[in-house]
Amino acid sequence: MMKLFTSFAYNHFPEWAASFTLIFAISATVVSGESPSASRSDPVREFEGSDYLDRQIASKKIDGLRNIVEVDLVRLGRMMEVLGSDVSGANVKYEETAAVFKKAIDAYYSGQLLESYYLLRDARRRAFEVYASFNAQYENKVAEILGKTTAALVDRELAEAGRAKSRTVKETRHRIDVARRQLLTAQRLIANERPDAAVQHFRNATVLAVIALAEVQKDDQQKDQVYEQYKKELKDAGYNPYPLRPDKDVKN
Repeated sequence: MMKLFTSFAYNHFPEWAASFTLIFAISATVVSGESPSASRSDPVREFEGSDYLDRQIASKKIDGLRNIVEVDLVRLGRMMEVLGSDVSGANVKYEETAAVFKKAIDAYYSGQLLESYYLLRDARRRAFEVYASFNAQYENKVAEILGKTTAALVDRELAEAGRAKSRTVKETRHRIDVARRQLLTAQRLIANERPDAAVQHFRNATVLAVIALAEVQKDDQQKDQVYEQYKKELKDAGYNPYPLRPDKDVKN
């Protein structure tokens, strides 16, 4: 029985192996070679990415983005009215941003949703550049006012040397401290690529610095001169009419 099985395996294995080798060779030729239908369109080979995903994203975000850019343009427009002449190139950048926004709205109502979305993103980027221009102006102005305030405070403290510090000195110290914290917050927002959010903190710092500088002066005439000098900055921050006289009825 064992001899018969051995003889059977010996006689038939070569034939089976040869058949397998032949089939494998044919299969490899079909796979690796060019088939008769290779010239026909292959949907897998010729697949190209579509904008389907971008359209879905645009449809969800475009309304919110449009509102954001509208707010940007309104805010920047008000800043242009008050401080535009002090910021070199800001007017040109603002007009370019407004022009891109108009194109985006035209595309939106023409049914070109994706094109409108891309244009709105471009307008947002341009608005950030305008914000950055104003932020540089804000930062320089705050530094200027705080420098004057510190000098005036030192003079006032020296005049009160050897005595208990007056309420004016204490209030001025506090205002300088809060103004510097607002300035630091604005700088951090800029570092985090949020120049739009930094504007309000720069304005807060400016108003506090102006008040501190004015109220540390010795007489009302000097105080009024300070408010007059920085009338434009106060108006930009929403303090109009002026002058501000927070300490008018406060006694030292």
